[in-house]
Amino acid sequence: MNLNKNSAIIMLTLGEKRASSVFKYLNRQEIEVISKNMANLGIYSRSDLKSVLDEFHNDARTLISPEKECYDYLKTTLSSALGEEQALLLLEEFNVKNDQLCKGIDTLNTMNSETIFSFIKDEHPQIITVTLSLLKRNIAADILSKFDDDLRRDILIKIANLSKLTSFAIKELTLILNDLIQSYKSYSNAQGGIKPAAEILNYMQSDQDKTIQLMKEIDQKLTEKIIKKMFIFDDLQNLDDQSLQRVLREVENDSLIVALKGCKTELVEKVLNNMSKRQAEILREDLNLSKPIKLSKVEIERKKILDIVRRLSDADEITLNQDGESYV
Repeated sequence: MNLNKNSAIIMLTLGEKRASSVFKYLNRQEIEVISKNMANLGIYSRSDLKSVLDEFHNDARTLISPEKECYDYLKTTLSSALGEEQALLLLEEFNVKNDQLCKGIDTLNTMNSETIFSFIKDEHPQIITVTLSLLKRNIAADILSKFDDDLRRDILIKIANLSKLTSFAIKELTLILNDLIQSYKSYSNAQGGIKPAAEILNYMQSDQDKTIQLMKEIDQKLTEKIIKKMFIFDDLQNLDDQSLQRVLREVENDSLIVALKGCKTELVEKVLNNMSKRQAEILREDLNLSKPIKLSKVEIERKKILDIVRRLSDADEITLNQDGESYV
């Protein structure tokens, strides 16, 4: 069956009023072609109509983006023509469902009961009640068994007294569940490994060295890998000039003098090269004249500077190059 004949069948099936509305969107040539086919069509069977509609449906599935919210489009269109109440009744009568509304419950039904319980255990009892009433019965039963006796009793009574849910209630519930699921995905996508271990150690305000020593006793090689990923004081040398200058603006001169004691010459020169000529001369002189300082005091001042580095990094004011890559 050709496309022109298909179009003719559709137009005749729509009825005069709807067909005339469609004609408004066609150009003169299209109207002439379809009209001629309508006039010459004669009698067509139900099987012909079904064949045309099936073909249209198959074409539509390949042409219409799956991202399109068809339910919302249909609801809006029908509401405009019939009013919202009649539109919702019609959609319900035809069993047309909003896939988005089913998403939350459908997703939960694919999860284990322990995970779902962790989602809903702290929610309002009414949210728990509605959620369990919509879940698969075996999953709901397993989740219910995890609540204490009193709450389990109350939930079952609420489920028994639960009336038919409105579309609005389901939508509200789905929004809540989708938020919970999204939070779960964010956490579940978070990865462990050497890098996060190093980042956590970086932020330890005390007992960092002690923790590292204890870790070495258990796994020397792993601890060394973690240390390599940590941002330590010597890594200031790897900062780009702009980032280092930003850090130095936050550091008091007395603190910097103490922190640089015993550092590699390359780091000291890097710092000096990122100061004004006058500031660099003063710092170099202070370093040469300073007396021996306890290592513990040096470590305290270095940690203060590292705290500044992390704060500026968290605020995206500087870039930490810990992966060996170049940045432009």
